[in-house]
Amino acid sequence: MSRTRHTLVIALITGSLVAGGCGGGGTSDTTTGSTAGTAATETTTDADVTTTTSTVTAPPTTATVPDGPTGVVDGGVLVADVQQINRLLTQFAQHLAAASESPAALKERLPVLRSRLALVDGYATRIRGYTVSDAPLERRRKALAAPLRRVVKVGGVFVDAASDGDYARTQAVATEFKAALVRLRTAAAK
Repeated sequence: MSRTRHTLVIALITGSLVAGGCGGGGTSDTTTGSTAGTAATETTTDADVTTTTSTVTAPPTTATVPDGPTGVVDGGVLVADVQQINRLLTQFAQHLAAASESPAALKERLPVLRSRLALVDGYATRIRGYTVSDAPLERRRKALAAPLRRVVKVGGVFVDAASDGDYARTQAVATEFKAALVRLRTAAAK
């Protein structure tokens, strides 16, 4: 895949994450207690050419999802889990944006991307393991289940394709991944 196409694919997905409220500044990774997704941007101007270089510090890839409650829970439990999913998708977006420099940069970030998707999957599983006492929040919890599974599944296919160096497949899956993110954003807004 050419660098331009690679950058376009990454921009497509990152734009979808940011538009969905999953992008932005650094976030605190409460699963590990560390600061994750710390971004720095450097802009240099040489004659008529301006170059911007961005770096994102990689968070640890060994974080785990704490065991979740079962049975009927207060709405605050769902809110906290959804906020954690949002943080993880923000980190995913930040690392994906940092990987837009080249296919090699993407390959370098694959362990972090894979880790963030695994954590999203863990929280999605956690959410499916309980029922919320508040009826409107329970409807939202149910509405999030399928879109979360789809984001994790298609995101995994994207990361696997990038890992295999199959950039044609990566590009093809990028559109499907963006659609899965839009469905998740729609379900979260209901």
